[in-house]
Amino acid sequence: MFTGLLNVSEGELLLIALAALLLFGSKGLPDLLRSFGRGIAQIRQASENVRYEIRRSMYEAEMELQRRKFEIEKAVQSSPENPCPNQIPTESSNKENPSNVPN
Repeated sequence: MFTGLLNVSEGELLLIALAALLLFGSKGLPDLLRSFGRGIAQIRQASENVRYEIRRSMYEAEMELQRRKFEIEKAVQSSPENPCPNQIPTESSNKENPSNVPN
């Protein structure tokens, strides 16, 4: 199962298990493995928390960008000095700015 993932042969895995059994004993080995499992679970939970925070930050940044874009578009549309480009100039605007007068 893990032999391909860790690039460890079955004989080497058996040797590692035997060494762990000799070092920690038959009573200490289950506690060690349980602690190892808890540590892995905590690492996974921390990883998920980091992913969640990154996604949340990206979402908040996108919402802030959309809000600012909306505010800018609203300000441009309501500003009398900056008419929308698709508006046709009126005579009053031609009198104020003679460069708009067609030849």
